Amino acid sequence: MNRRVNGYYTVEATFVVTICIWVLAALCFGGLYIHDRAVLSSAVNEMTAEWIEKEEVKKKDWVKTAKSQLNETLFLMQVNRVEAEKTLSVWNIRVRYELPGALTYLKKIWSEKVYETTREDVNPAVYKWDVDIWKE
Repeated sequence: MNRRVNGYYTVEATFVVTICIWVLAALCFGGLYIHDRAVLSSAVNEMTAEWIEKEEVKKKDWVKTAKSQLNETLFLMQVNRVEAEKTLSVWNIRVRYELPGALTYLKKIWSEKVYETTREDVNPAVYKWDVDIWKE
């Protein structure tokens, strides 16, 4: 009896399937990260615009609601802290977040990231119209 053993196909398939699973997991994680970054920037800019319109809202209350809304909206990111500074006509918003990771060396790499945005409350067209009215 001349029988061939074809067990090496099974061994090769385990390596190929394992690599494919890791690649698919990395693609899913990367896609969710890009989604969260886009949602984070959009949500922070939208919340800041609402805060500019409603100037009676205190900074402490705004920061608290912004953090809770962001944590509800995002998939991967966990928002640790939201900081807001208001100068004369500029709002600086800084969001500190973490990415999940079970491995300790990944947590060192992704320990804490910062998203920062600046909004200005300047309306040059309005000021120009005011000057034009004063000239008349």
